[in-house]
Order: sequence, then structure tokens, then C-alpha cells
Amino acid sequence: MVSASTASTTAVRESTGTSMAAPVVAGAVALILQASPGLTPAEVAARLVADATPDVVRNAVGSPNRLLFVPTQTY
Repeated sequence: MVSASTASTTAVRESTGTSMAAPVVAGAVALILQASPGLTPAEVAARLVADATPDVVRNAVGSPNRLLFVPTQTY
């Protein structure tokens, strides 16, 4: 995941791991729940999986190999 770096005002850096992924997925969950507040956790998880792009993550050994995608027209 590409994020801002402290090296300069325009610098970026690539980071990996759950520390980077968790806040992004939490934001996706918030968008889903904003549009459909009555969903259960299982329903939210199902939407995340259904909308994700499969088989594009590199080095996905042991991973479901899905890239998070949130449609612009959320539910």
C-alpha cells in the first residue's frame, strides 16, 4: 500500500501488513454500513468478499488473494 512519507511534502513509501490494511478495511466497512446500517457483521463480510477483486495480490501465499474494492455507488 502506498502512503505518505515524512521524507518530504511529496514523498511516498510502500508499506505492507495489517497495520496498513486494517484502517482501510475499516473505512470500507463504514461506507457499507452508512449505506446499509442494518447489516449484520456476516453480511458486511460477505459484501467485502463479493466486491473484492480476486487473484491480483502478489505473494498471496496463505491469503484469500482478494484486493479490496468499494464501488463508487455503494449499495
